[in-house]
Amino acid sequence: MHQDGQSLVLKVAFEDREFLLELHPAIFYLTDHYRNHPSVLVRLAAVDRHVLQEYIELAWLRCAPKRLAAAYTRNAAD
Repeated sequence: MHQDGQSLVLKVAFEDREFLLELHPAIFYLTDHYRNHPSVLVRLAAVDRHVLQEYIELAWLRCAPKRLAAAYTRNAAD
C-alpha cells in the first residue's frame, strides 16, 4: 500500500507502466518517488476489482520464483 492509504504500489515493467499511464490516467499514476522504479500507483477507488486482480497476478508472476510461477500458470489453465 502507498502511504496515502488509498493507492496500491504495483510492480510493472517500465514499458507497461507508460502504456498504463497513457491508457488509464484516472486509475494509474506516479509520484516522483517511484519515477525511477519499475512501479506504478493504482487508485483503488477508481479501478475495477477484476482488473486489479489481473494486474496483481501479473506483478506477482514477474517476482515469483520461476518454478512457482510455472506451477501457478499450469494450475490456472486447468
